[in-house]
Amino acid sequence: MVNNIARTALKVGSEITVIDAGGGTIDVSSYKVSGTGPLRLEERQVPDCRLVGSVFVTKAFENFTRRKLRNSSYGDEETISRLVKDFDKTTKCVFRNRTRRSTVAFGSYRENDPENDIEAGELIVQGCV
Repeated sequence: MVNNIARTALKVGSEITVIDAGGGTIDVSSYKVSGTGPLRLEERQVPDCRLVGSVFVTKAFENFTRRKLRNSSYGDEETISRLVKDFDKTTKCVFRNRTRRSTVAFGSYRENDPENDIEAGELIVQGCV
């Protein structure tokens, strides 16, 4: 089945880019189709690997949260750990826009600290940290 898809979707001379966005790295490879039966690819440029995967997004959020909450009653290790865990599992997946506000849940609705952007047990995070 894969060979049939390759034959109909890829034509000799067409070029493709493969992007593998993993947890720790983003790998980019570019190829030119030199044959379709079997599929043969020629490397177009040296593959590139960047240490910019999602683990670095989580680490940036952790650093941001530590700085933001260091002088508040929410700057303890347990709270930071809960915030980072929730960000990694939920908020990060929808964190897309510099202007869109996101929230990271960590406590009860009674948790409020407007000075540190905490409302009803959620840390409010603008789209860029």
